Amino acid sequence: MFRSLRPSSGGWSSAVSACLASFLSTRTASTLSFFLRATRDLKERYRWVAMTGYYETGDQALADADRKAGEVLVDLEVSRDQGDEEGPTVDFFLPVRERSRLNPDFVRLAETEEFSPAPGIIEPMMHCYEDADGNFVEQLQTSGFDARIWELYLFAALTEAGFTIDRSVSVPDFVAQGPRGEFSIEATTVNPTVDAQGQPIAMPLPETAEQQLSYVREYLLSGTPVR
Repeated sequence: MFRSLRPSSGGWSSAVSACLASFLSTRTASTLSFFLRATRDLKERYRWVAMTGYYETGDQALADADRKAGEVLVDLEVSRDQGDEEGPTVDFFLPVRERSRLNPDFVRLAETEEFSPAPGIIEPMMHCYEDADGNFVEQLQTSGFDARIWELYLFAALTEAGFTIDRSVSVPDFVAQGPRGEFSIEATTVNPTVDAQGQPIAMPLPETAEQQLSYVREYLLSGTPVR
């Protein structure tokens, strides 16, 4: 099924089909090779479903992998059910509000050709992201686009770094645990004030010297420490 996998040195190789993902590990020092098979679970996340034995060559492991792939494909829907999937699959790009309320930046990201690579990067994350607040998708699409994109970046960074994220709590945004202990992150962004439709509200400019002085004083006392 994946005849293109022919690693000549130690390490990992992978290939993905419509149903299965395969990962070949080869250790040249001990000449041991084995295959892992993964398929999408009921929430569209790739999960382990089968593994070959250890072999002296990659070709031997590949032959066993083809046999196991056939076994998995026979009962693919059964293999997909991991038993721990809860709730529906999250879809970041399925509109949950009328178009007039969608954030213009979200519309550009989701629909325009210039940003077409971005949804391909974001979509895999939505299968693994647990919406602790219950309003993530709505805010991503409307008034909280910048903040929610920043949260997605942090989620991806923490996950790729190997941290375990506790999504059972909504405050703070991330409670993560690693080899050195547990820590929390509250994600913040600097955004313009927006109206109910998510459109930026133009800030009135000071016209007199007194208004300018008042603006500077207010900015230094309250705006600067916060932002």
